[in-house]
Amino acid sequence: MSKLKSFEQFVSEMDRAEEIEQDIVDKGEGDVKGPEEVEDEAETVQSEEQEDEAAVEEAAEDAGVPAEDLKDETKDVSEPKEFDGKKVDEKPADDSTELEKELEGEGDAEGDEISESEETEEEVAKTVAEMLTEVYESACKNEAKAYEEDAHDEHTVESYMKENAALVGALAATALKEMKEEYSKEAYEAACNEMIEAYSKKVNEMKEMDQSADAEDMED
Repeated sequence: MSKLKSFEQFVSEMDRAEEIEQDIVDKGEGDVKGPEEVEDEAETVQSEEQEDEAAVEEAAEDAGVPAEDLKDETKDVSEPKEFDGKKVDEKPADDSTELEKELEGEGDAEGDEISESEETEEEVAKTVAEMLTEVYESACKNEAKAYEEDAHDEHTVESYMKENAALVGALAATALKEMKEEYSKEAYEAACNEMIEAYSKKVNEMKEMDQSADAEDMED
């Protein structure tokens, strides 16, 4: 059920409606010419056409050619015609010029898009260390929690991180092999052992830091 309007609201809306209607009427009237003005313009145009035809016929008689032929030769389609006080240019547009302009505009737009995309790529480019940090700080933690909360009892955060560590080790060893295919077996194994040592060293350092923090908490 619609809400009843107060008398003041009704009067205000009616006044506004009348104003809108008057604006529409005023705009619709515009510069409408009266019958006398239209008739005068028609007579002027007719008089000019008669004078033009008379001049063409006179010139045709002097030249000894039919008047129609002379009219066709003197007719200029590029001359703008006047209609209701306004000139209309009937000369056809140069399609080739317009097409060239459109193509140039598209070329400029594509060039701008390429430049913007190149700048964006430069801004977005990150180091592997930055990407790995983001992965472990957000995606890895969320995935580990979801892994632990599924229906399998053996799925825990610890088992997830164990599998993840094995995956990282495999990826590192594969990337090393692909980057230096000329590796001899001995050199490749030595490099892998260095990676294992670096990984173990860093994990042990993190364990020691955690133990130190626990000791300080106990002392406090």
